[in-house]
Parts: sequence; C-alpha cells; structure tokens
Amino acid sequence: ALTMLSLFVGVLAVVAVSTVSAITRDVYLAREEQLSGRDTTFAGTLDFLPSNAMDLHAICDASEVFNNSGGGAALVIDTPHLTGIGTPDHARYNMPFEPQRMTFLLGRLDLVHRLPLIDGRWIAASQDTPVQILVNLAGAGRYGSVGTPLALATSAQARSLTGVIVGVIADGQPDAHVYVDAYGLAQRSPDFFTDATGTLLLHLPGFTATEYETVGAAILATGGTSLTVEGMRRHDTTGTLIAGLRTQQLAFLGAGALMLIVASLGILNIGLAAISERSRELVVRRAVGATRSDLVGQVLLAASVPALAATGAALAVAVVVVHWWIPGQIPPHSAITPPTVPWDAMIAGLAAAMCTALLGALAPAIIASRLDVADTLRE
Repeated sequence: ALTMLSLFVGVLAVVAVSTVSAITRDVYLAREEQLSGRDTTFAGTLDFLPSNAMDLHAICDASEVFNNSGGGAALVIDTPHLTGIGTPDHARYNMPFEPQRMTFLLGRLDLVHRLPLIDGRWIAASQDTPVQILVNLAGAGRYGSVGTPLALATSAQARSLTGVIVGVIADGQPDAHVYVDAYGLAQRSPDFFTDATGTLLLHLPGFTATEYETVGAAILATGGTSLTVEGMRRHDTTGTLIAGLRTQQLAFLGAGALMLIVASLGILNIGLAAISERSRELVVRRAVGATRSDLVGQVLLAASVPALAATGAALAVAVVVVHWWIPGQIPPHSAITPPTVPWDAMIAGLAAAMCTALLGALAPAIIASRLDVADTLRE
C-alpha cells in the first residue's frame, strides 16, 4: 500500500507538472498575445495614411493574400480626434455622444493578436452600409450585441455616421472597446482620418526581419504609401515570456523528479524489510531448484505489479481532471485554450513509475538472490 501510494503521488506529480505548466504558459501567453501580438509579430509605421478608400481597399486586398498564405496582416489607425458613440437617436435629435476609445482597423487583427470571436463575424472589406463595428465583451454589455445599430462621431466631423455591430470579441480588456471598419469610414467620410497615423502589423512564424520588411513595403506600395525609415520592428514580447516560462517548467519537472526519487527510496526500504521477513521463503525456493535469476525476477515482478496499478490510477485521475474538470474552470469567453490530455507526460509518467519501481527493487532483488541457503535453513 505504501509503495502504491508513493508511486501514485509521483506519477500524478509528473503529469500534473506538465499540465499545470501548459496551462500557466497559455494563461500568460494568451494575455500577452491579446495585448502585444502573437509570437514574432512585427510592426511598421506608415509615412502617411491614404485617405482614399480605393487605396485602403488595395492594401486590404494585399493583406488578404498574406493572410491566405498562413500569416496575419492588419492596419491599425490612430486618430487624434475625440471619438464618440451613441444610438441613432443621438444623431437624429442632436444629443451629445458618449466619449469612447475606438480602434480603426483594416484587415484581420485576430490573425495578429489573439482575439477569439465570441459572436457574429469579423469585419469584411465591403461596400455594404452601414459601417461595420466590433465590440469586446464589456462593449457588448454597454452598447448591445450583434445587429445593434450605433452612431459614430469625431471632433473632425460635423455629422455622424451610422454603424452596426457585426461581431463580439474577447480582447482581455476590462473596459468597453470598439473596433471600427476603416475602409467603410473612408468610403463615407474621408476627412475622418485627417491627421491620423497608421501602423502595419504582420505575423508569420518563421519569417525573418528582412522578410517582414520586404512584405510590409510591398503591401503598402499597393496603396501608394510606404514605411518610415524605422521600417518593420519586433512588436510582441512573447519571446521573453516563453523563455521565463520554460525555466519555470524545468523547475517544476525537477520537483516531480524529486518526488519520484523519494518514492524510489520508499520502495527500497519496503523491499529490504520484505526480504528480511521473507528470507526463509526465498531460500526454500532456492533449495527446491529456483535459480538466482528466478528470485531476482520474483522481487522485481512483485514491485512492478503495484507500480502498474498505482500508475493506472494516477493516469485515470489525470485524464478525468484534464478532460472534464479543468475546462470547466476556464471562463467560456476567455482566450485561454483548454489543455488537451498530455499523452507525452502520461507516457513519461508510466516510464518513470516503472523505472522508479525497478530501481527501488533492484537492491532487494540482488540481496534476495544472494541469501545463504544453508545458514538461513539452520536458523
């Protein structure tokens, strides 16, 4: 029982370390990728922002080609003008608009940042009216869900524009945030982006800085603009985070290995005590024809059976926890991906348990095979 308990705890620790490390990594990584972009995201500032809707549409088309190749491209626009939002009644009756922070974008920002779509769809470059709008979860609670009409205004405009919410996303921000279709605005009100600046975001794993520079310049050239002298530069901070998490994971694995060493020492002590108590039984087997290797196999097999039973119980608990319990603890609208069953860790736990059991039983097995038959029988 003590052997099985020790191994159960040791194997569960190995699997738990792997699972907890994966969850911890994804929790921090999800947050980082929501805010700064996925691993290897580059950003470049535009020399000037095209206000012509056709030029913006050309940039959008070029970005879509990059997206279809497995990457992610988006143009984020910042305007110095105060932005406001309200219902169509606010515009109809000249009521004051509510100040609201907005992000004007072109392309698929969700392919660059981790922005899970909760409801509806992403913004699509089209000439449909009204202007397409995305809101985060806090914004949906404040302004409404998919299909809700909204009115948009800035200090640069004497009139407002009508928009409609087409999707709800999880961006990790506690306050309401609104994402607006830049192409739709440029079609209807080019002066909306007066004095605005643009930033091109690109993400494609495996790309070098030079390749990002080349692709970024090519995408912007379709819209008649270019990058500033700084060019494309690393935008995300996930590399530093991943390195820190890798060190943390190694520390956790070291703790799991230590627990298995403790279990091995427990098996060793139990095995030595068992050999002392069963010495007469073992020498009787030798006296009736059993070989030394037979006794070694008997002791190792006796240690392997509870090891397999304890490992099976530990792996069953791990599967239940990972497959059913952990997903229920993750918020349904979170950007965190529920972990899958860590089969690599399962195999490693099984191997570690068997090695632990065999190593712990090896010394007792050797001692059992070397018992003096004559002396033990005389006693």
